[in-house]
Amino acid sequence: MKKILFVFAVFLLGIGVGSSYAQNLPKAIMTAEQYLMLDHQQPLSPVYRIDLTALEFKTAASAQAFFDKFKEQDVTFELHFSEDFALVKLDLSAPSKKGWTREQWGMVFKNRIQKQRATSGQFLDLRN
Repeated sequence: MKKILFVFAVFLLGIGVGSSYAQNLPKAIMTAEQYLMLDHQQPLSPVYRIDLTALEFKTAASAQAFFDKFKEQDVTFELHFSEDFALVKLDLSAPSKKGWTREQWGMVFKNRIQKQRATSGQFLDLRN
């Protein structure tokens, strides 16, 4: 019984540490035009936090589908829908992107959404 309680306590501690860790990350903002902008007041970071409250996703599935459209070989997203945030993770050590600036990473997101619009002819619908 003590072992079960210990494992449960460690699990709860991990959740608390993970949430506070995400709170202290540099911010990334999704603009109304659906461009992802990295915090320009902080040094380049491998992880950024995106606040989902203004994006008004109806379901976790719609949020995941939206962020899946932005994934690249060196960019991944970790959705925390119930906590209203997502993490964008940049592989800063990727050989093709080693030494890149924040502006160069920003162009990855800009080009990705422009490609998506050219394919679909419209903004991505966040509400589905």
